[in-house]
Amino acid sequence: MLDKEKVISQLREQRDRAEAEKNEERELHERDVQEAKIKLHSLESEAEKLSAKVERLSMEKERIECRLEMSQSELGKCKAELEKMESEVGKSSVEWGMGREKISKVEVENERLKVSHHFPLSILVTCHFPFYSKTHSHQLLI
Repeated sequence: MLDKEKVISQLREQRDRAEAEKNEERELHERDVQEAKIKLHSLESEAEKLSAKVERLSMEKERIECRLEMSQSELGKCKAELEKMESEVGKSSVEWGMGREKISKVEVENERLKVSHHFPLSILVTCHFPFYSKTHSHQLLI
């Protein structure tokens, strides 16, 4: 009977050790599950933040692209206006040059007349420059 009690005692100890190991494994597993849940929650939170950031950046990109398109359109308009002004300046330069030529011719003619008639002349020369919408007068005293 002593042997039987000894075997029963050994079996009980073996059972208790097995239950203790089982409980320890269960506790470790529960801690692992809890840590995994915390990590998952943290990753989900980070994913939400990143998703919101992507959305914000996408909207910012669209806004910048719109501004770029408007700027390029404005640049095109400014270039066209510049070309128009350069053309007008070129025309007015030609007109100014022609006006200067006329004045030079008149001055030469006045000199010729002065020398050939031997008396003082006063001639008013008027040149019109359409680009400036002004009339310029020069009085030549001979």
